[in-house]
Amino acid sequence: MRLAPSTPIQQTTRQIVRIDSTQGRWELETLEINTLNKDPREEYLVLSGEPLCQYVLRGHPDSMIIARGPLPYLTGNKATVGFVSPLTQLPHYGYVGGRVAFQLHNLGLDAVVFLNPAIGTGSMPIIILRGRVPDLVVSFEDPATLPRGV
Repeated sequence: MRLAPSTPIQQTTRQIVRIDSTQGRWELETLEINTLNKDPREEYLVLSGEPLCQYVLRGHPDSMIIARGPLPYLTGNKATVGFVSPLTQLPHYGYVGGRVAFQLHNLGLDAVVFLNPAIGTGSMPIIILRGRVPDLVVSFEDPATLPRGV
């Protein structure tokens, strides 16, 4: 029995949640890769990991992004963190392991974008994501109301 050659399945949309914790707001955005306004030299067939962070940072340079991948299905246990350095004003990326990429996949997300992160202010809420796209629920909890360990 001969099998037909398989064609790679390419996901043509990316699900991104943008969170503004200072305002207590969030929005879910679906990027249609085929319709993105892009430079002809860029290839967005694999818009994940660092390329997805780069794309988001162009529109929101003050944000911090956590995206699945470098390649979300080959290295499914990795995530990319992207931000613009306040010192050099250049984009930087870090790769982290653990369960971050798996949790983003379970939520149906390709990236979480933290708009205007107020790091170190001491008044940051705890952000909790539940559900799965398109029924995603984002809540902002006061750290004092959450259970504490002994």
